[in-house]
Amino acid sequence: MNDFHTGLFDCCKSEHTLHNGRVIKFSRLEPLKAFLCPCIVLEENTRRLELEPNSIYCQKWNCFGYFILGIISAAFASIPGQDGLYASDNILLGAAALHASERDALMRKYGITSESESAITCFKTSCCWWMALAQESREITIREQMNDPYQPPSVMEIEQRLL
Repeated sequence: MNDFHTGLFDCCKSEHTLHNGRVIKFSRLEPLKAFLCPCIVLEENTRRLELEPNSIYCQKWNCFGYFILGIISAAFASIPGQDGLYASDNILLGAAALHASERDALMRKYGITSESESAITCFKTSCCWWMALAQESREITIREQMNDPYQPPSVMEIEQRLL
C-alpha cells in the first residue's frame, strides 16, 4: 500500500480494520497528547521507527529541539507588535522541519508515496502538526501490527478449548 492507512483528520478514530479482518485498536488520547506535548509524540514516533543512526535531522535530540524551538517561539510571540509574531513564525518553521524530517523517514520506510511533494509534507507539519503526529503514530501502530505474526484465537477456538 502506498498511502497512509488512516487520514489526517481521523483523529478520533479508535480502531482500524485490516484487509484480512484483523482489528487494530488505537488510543483516543493520542491526538490530545500530540496537541499538548508534540515533542513527546515526535520522540516516540522516531524511536518506534527504529531508524538507522543519523538518518533524520537531530535524531537523538528531536524531542528536545522541538521543545526548545516551541519555547523560543512562544517567547518571541509575547513581544508586543508584529516583530515578535514574525520571528515566532520563522522559529516554528524550524520545529516543522524536524517533524517533516521524521515524517519523511516514515514515508520512506513504509513506501508511502501519496505525499510525493515536499510542500504537502511541509504544510501538514507546520499547519496541522498535531493531526500529522497522531496520524504517524497510528500508521506506525498499524504497520507494527501487520508485521506481528501473532493472531489471537477466535471465539470458536476458545469455546472448543473450554468444552
